[in-house]
Amino acid sequence: MSVNLPDDLIQRVRKLGFDENVSASSIVEQALLAFLNVGTEEELIQVLHDRGATLRRGS
Repeated sequence: MSVNLPDDLIQRVRKLGFDENVSASSIVEQALLAFLNVGTEEELIQVLHDRGATLRRGS
């Protein structure tokens, strides 16, 4: 899986990883798990749509 992230988010994750001596991938993994455990799939999809999430495919 490849994920595109905004530069400011990448920098925050890298800084947190450096400051806490953990990998950026571990931070992203745990954040994703926490997000997925918050509510139902329908609620999560609504949050994503509300924030402008779309399907990203190469052309």
